[in-house]
Amino acid sequence: MKRIVLTMVVLYLTVGVADARVNPAGAVQGKSWGVVPGVIIVKLAPGINPGRSRSVGAIATGLSVLDKVATEVRASSFHKVFPASRPPLASSTLDDLSRFYRLEFDVVRDPAQVAQEVAADPNVELAEVVTWHYVDQFIPNDPDFDDQWHHMEGPAPTQDNDIDAPEAWEIQTGDPDVKIMIMDTGVLWYHPDLIGQIWVNPGEDLDGDGVVYDLDDFNGIDDDGNGYIDDVIGWDFVAAGTGCHGSEDCVVADNDPRDFNGHGTHVAGIAAAATNNVRNGAGVAGGRYPLQRGCLIMIGRCGWQTPDNRGAVRTDYVGEAVNYAVSNGALVGNLSAGTGSSSVLASALNNAFANGFIFTKSAGNDNNNVADAFDDYFSTLAVASTTTSDRKSSFSTYGIWVDISAPGSGIWSTYGSGGVASFANLSGTSMSAPMVAGCAALLYANNPSFTKSQIEGILFATADTIDHLNPTYANLLGAGRVNIGAALASVPQAAIGAAFAIPAAASSGGVTFSALAPDSPLIGILPLQIQFTDESPGTPTGWLWDFGDGNSSTEQSPAYTYNTPGVFDVVLDATHSGGEGRKKHQNAVVAHADTASFSNGKNCPGRRAVVEINMTNALDVYKLVLPLTYQGPGDMVLDSFSFEGSRIAYFEDLDDPFSSANNKFKVFKLTANAGGGSPPLAPGSGKILTLYFQMGDDVPEDVLSPVDTFSILNFHFEAVTRSGIVYVPVWEVGGVDILSYCRGDFNLSGGVDAADIIALVGHVFKSGPPSPDPWTMDVDLDGAPSAQDIIFLVNFVFKSGTPPE
Repeated sequence: MKRIVLTMVVLYLTVGVADARVNPAGAVQGKSWGVVPGVIIVKLAPGINPGRSRSVGAIATGLSVLDKVATEVRASSFHKVFPASRPPLASSTLDDLSRFYRLEFDVVRDPAQVAQEVAADPNVELAEVVTWHYVDQFIPNDPDFDDQWHHMEGPAPTQDNDIDAPEAWEIQTGDPDVKIMIMDTGVLWYHPDLIGQIWVNPGEDLDGDGVVYDLDDFNGIDDDGNGYIDDVIGWDFVAAGTGCHGSEDCVVADNDPRDFNGHGTHVAGIAAAATNNVRNGAGVAGGRYPLQRGCLIMIGRCGWQTPDNRGAVRTDYVGEAVNYAVSNGALVGNLSAGTGSSSVLASALNNAFANGFIFTKSAGNDNNNVADAFDDYFSTLAVASTTTSDRKSSFSTYGIWVDISAPGSGIWSTYGSGGVASFANLSGTSMSAPMVAGCAALLYANNPSFTKSQIEGILFATADTIDHLNPTYANLLGAGRVNIGAALASVPQAAIGAAFAIPAAASSGGVTFSALAPDSPLIGILPLQIQFTDESPGTPTGWLWDFGDGNSSTEQSPAYTYNTPGVFDVVLDATHSGGEGRKKHQNAVVAHADTASFSNGKNCPGRRAVVEINMTNALDVYKLVLPLTYQGPGDMVLDSFSFEGSRIAYFEDLDDPFSSANNKFKVFKLTANAGGGSPPLAPGSGKILTLYFQMGDDVPEDVLSPVDTFSILNFHFEAVTRSGIVYVPVWEVGGVDILSYCRGDFNLSGGVDAADIIALVGHVFKSGPPSPDPWTMDVDLDGAPSAQDIIFLVNFVFKSGTPPE
């Protein structure tokens, strides 16, 4: 990682002026920092008001020592750090910010020395240098990240032979609109660290759920008309591989491009394994999980495992894969294999290059300077391998035809020998090439308007020079070792800020609203007004915002109101003199109007009360955590519950993981897609749960026993979207109405008798008035009063029949 190295001299000074002090560079401690040249901070003594005039070539403040020093250092500016500040009241304990000034001067002078001289002015309370500090870099939580030296090897300058991935990820982590075609022995698409990064062909994703290799999408039809049937995640081009090992699929080209060898899986992980997903390692363009998905992996199986356990590819299959990639919108492709003469591949590449396709290719592992047919092919990026010391790897092929180098010795990544997901540490230019592919993909994500030549030129121009470390191979390792951190820092960028423009109404669950961050969207209830801010570095001159709901703006920092529910990506294209920079903030805004409510249970002492919980949701819900508590009298008991006939009855996991009858609470955890592929709770309204309460005879009458949500341990009322975003629907408190009358008591007299039967007959057959509480009339619970209810009451009153519930 290239960093600025500063030699700091800490000055311990004795100043012979009362109350004045110097704060030198050594007063600040930090992990990585330095002194800003050409500027110091000056705090004037109380009551001192400097003049505001400026003579030619000098600052004139009226303060003798300060003016003298300012003239000597050719000061250009002396102004308030806090321009609008005023001295606080005498009784205030606030610091006086109005006394801080910034002195800017010729950078030739040591700021610490200038501060020492200025502090000698009796009107100066203190003078200090200004320091800069690195922000805390995004270091992913993948447990094997420390083993991936190629991303971030160690402290500079002694260990700075990596690609500066964390520096790059502060700017760009990838975009699922950018796809990388892996042309290899296949990819183990169900590998846990890859499945979230696999491209799903929208033209074959019949149910639109984005599920990788979803059997629901297989219909035996070429739905998108690209010549491949059910190619949901790419294609297995191998139809007649010679010498395939064991039971590997090498007979018929098909839609399952899984890897049997492991090589392709390793290559795919280097380029774009899921990053920050608390699982194994990180890919160069693997996003920032859980909410920021990276560049996607498109799979083109062009090879197989040979009987001697090596991988092999066919160049004609590679040619097919190149054409497939371009036809399906891939911008980058990688081949980590040798090649021979092939007009199929040459023609496919010629067309691909015309469409801006970047083709990274391993230089070879023969430790000679002989290029194969497509290493030296025009517009191919031939990649050599380097070590942890930036030396050429002992095995790496080299030559004037090499375009660039990348780490390739001891690279930890995903693996899958024999179809079993694992991880491995491998070496080869096969590892170097996909690293460059991932770098190119990140640049395309950040600058989608750039051309192929621009992307490649940036990679070359920002590569770290390594010829001095490899004198024997000077000019034979390409432009140098790739540095994606430097590459992204050199191009136009965009950055998004956002916060609630008007505080949204918090749900009853209590939501703490915060500013937009990569791992925390803005969540609120419709209408949801967001203030977006342009935080792009540099001085952009134009802005194009895409709010994700079909609307846009060209304002620099627009306020926008969401009026339709959804989870929205927000994109900003910022126009600079050198081109456009893009920031796509996935899952930036969650706007909802979701509610959970009761159909209050009504009953009388000694009977069972039925309470239905309904939910109206505008977002797809994949998980619902529902902790419920009720506050009824001692002999009111939740004796059972049911999901039958509810909207979530098909969820795989319908659980009550925690409950207490004595304390009167129960926690429900309802999950879709727990493994069986159930769909989410789609937008709509209806019952999700039925509760049955048993009442004793001594339950007081005419009261409402509330049923409410609460928090206990790590259980809180919340809904979860597919991407793992947690939000809190509005909870409408309800419960059990405990009445002095029961079902069948038409006249609410407290008992069921002949008078109730007569009144019900009058209502059903003679259009008589209904009961004051229509709930009493539906005796048999079929949904409406009818002759059957009359018969039910006659049997109960005159024939000792079953009492109404």
